[in-house]
Amino acid sequence: MRILDLDDQRAQIELTAGTLSLSVRNVYEGQYYEIDTPTLAFVVEQPGLYRVDISPAGDSTMISVVDDSSIVYGRDNASYSVNDGRAYRFYDSPG
Repeated sequence: MRILDLDDQRAQIELTAGTLSLSVRNVYEGQYYEIDTPTLAFVVEQPGLYRVDISPAGDSTMISVVDDSSIVYGRDNASYSVNDGRAYRFYDSPG
């Protein structure tokens, strides 16, 4: 894990292996958290409980939303909503 950017508006974290559990209590207007993985960018703009798992091979990322919802951004500006109580696995597309 590496902190890429941290200021009053955003916290940008790079996660290339392993698991990150994130408990967000407050997000004020204009603020967000971004977790960049080998396959996607996960953006949190509201409080909630989230988990990000990178596969051992690094070719997929599982996003679990324990409480609330968020947005995942992939290649070519594709975006997906991740809903409360769900887990989704996103794979790297051959490039």
